[in-house]
Amino acid sequence: MSPSEQPKKRPKGGVVRRSADASASAPAPAAKKASAGKKSVAKGTAAKAPAGKKTAAKKPAAKQAPTKKVTAKKVSVKQGARPRPATVVPEPTVRTYFAESGGLRPLVGLTGALAVAGTALLVVADYVPYLRLDGQEVSAPISVWSILGHVLLLALALIAGGALIVGRGGRTAITALVPLIALAPGKLLIAWYDGDFLLTHPGLEYYFGTAYTTTAIEGLAGRAIMMAGCAVLALAGLTAIAAWRTMTERDLIPLEGARYFPSGAAVVCAVLAIIALAVPAAVPAVQKYTDPSGFVLTRDIQAPASAVSIGGVALAGGIVLMVGWLVAGAFVGSRSTRTALVGGLVGIAVVAGSSALFNLRDVLAGPDVVGGPRLYLYAAAGVLAAVAAVYAAKSRMPERDELVSDAVAEPV
Repeated sequence: MSPSEQPKKRPKGGVVRRSADASASAPAPAAKKASAGKKSVAKGTAAKAPAGKKTAAKKPAAKQAPTKKVTAKKVSVKQGARPRPATVVPEPTVRTYFAESGGLRPLVGLTGALAVAGTALLVVADYVPYLRLDGQEVSAPISVWSILGHVLLLALALIAGGALIVGRGGRTAITALVPLIALAPGKLLIAWYDGDFLLTHPGLEYYFGTAYTTTAIEGLAGRAIMMAGCAVLALAGLTAIAAWRTMTERDLIPLEGARYFPSGAAVVCAVLAIIALAVPAAVPAVQKYTDPSGFVLTRDIQAPASAVSIGGVALAGGIVLMVGWLVAGAFVGSRSTRTALVGGLVGIAVVAGSSALFNLRDVLAGPDVVGGPRLYLYAAAGVLAAVAAVYAAKSRMPERDELVSDAVAEPV
């Protein structure tokens, strides 16, 4: 064997320089955990294989493994942390609005019981004589419109108050009762004025759409029941304030940006109701007659008073009524959770709608008046609140459809 054919000995130490082709065809280093025996077998096999076969065998290994395209995510995940799996937001159902109330159970149940009792007393007061004016009994006229208004009020009180009694509804039920409770002090003052303070009464007043002479006034059972119902509702407001601080609710279906229209609608409804109280309850009907000389003249009829056009306790009651509407609209509009906002809008729709129905009852029963701005303003407030409640219950924010928010406690 010639010296050129003899195999060259590889030095034990130092650096072995390879050409580019040899480096490409060289076997990849084995894993650290591989055993020494496996390394020897791999080296022997590689040494016996021809150079061409080595290159062919290693070509597939030189190709890069296919990589998956990573799409950009809105939510950044820390390196090494497992991303939270996306959860589909549940659709709101009836059960969503009647979750466990939490808080002090006796106090929450007492709030519901007082709300139901106070509303029931207000309804009963319309079916018994209210006043006696100059020897003539005065009571609220009964019609299909008044019955419908009473049904709306009772439904609101029974559903929201009944839910609180059994420990459900929580802040949603209380928010629904806020419009009913906030108006109770003003109604109490007006009912007190109706049967007392004779010196501050004008000579002619409208009760339930009919003009009466008010030179002698005597309160009857209807007025007493009305005042009792208002007092019970005011007491329900005090217990609701105490119970509110002990409650929290989990907002699984947040409104995010979609809450601006419902919140604004609650405030607008309150403003419409305040304007309705500031204008006369009805408009005098145009009545013409022919005088003895043959001229056709228009009969002069005194217009009903507004809530703030009579002095004394009646003026205080009208102002408190306006403040009650303002408080109800601001409180409902400030709710940040879907369930509470929907409940409050339903309460505004029921109270404003029932007020419009009672005004329509009085207008149809009174021979000297016709419907005026108060009727239309109350009706507009009720319709707007109902539309906003449906919108708040159905709307969804696209960017939040795959997320579930954490527990959210309403601000006090």
